[in-house]
Amino acid sequence: MSDSDTPKVYRDFWREFEKRVSQREETPLYFDSEEVHGNFLSQKRNLPDGSNYTFSSDTNRGYLQVKLHIWSSRDDRDEIFGHLREHRNVIEAEIGEPLSWSRNEDYDAIVLQREGDISTTREEWDEYLTWLIEQGERFDEVFGAYLSEFKK
Repeated sequence: MSDSDTPKVYRDFWREFEKRVSQREETPLYFDSEEVHGNFLSQKRNLPDGSNYTFSSDTNRGYLQVKLHIWSSRDDRDEIFGHLREHRNVIEAEIGEPLSWSRNEDYDAIVLQREGDISTTREEWDEYLTWLIEQGERFDEVFGAYLSEFKK
């Protein structure tokens, strides 16, 4: 999506995200403007082929999300999702909050969601950005460990 196609509030929000991530000394997160798609930022991780994180802020529904999307063949997704589900209780304890686990036609997703609308007030951006970054780092650490041990 070109910069001119993205609403200003999203451009400003993701620019602030980029600034904060670049100031962190040790973080697995990064910013790639090619991966900004309006209300969400996709970050490819060093996880099994086809799985990636998506940071999302959807002002139409008033929430922020950190997601693990699993994009691969159905058979591979069955195995990966099944492996993670076996450890669901421990994963959720390590994340510190309950997660939404869903199977879809083209992908599977594990989602952490909270209320937050970036379009209403910038005063809350600090809280929202801190949450997205901290939860993104936590997702990378927790899911990275389980997915790196995954063997077909």
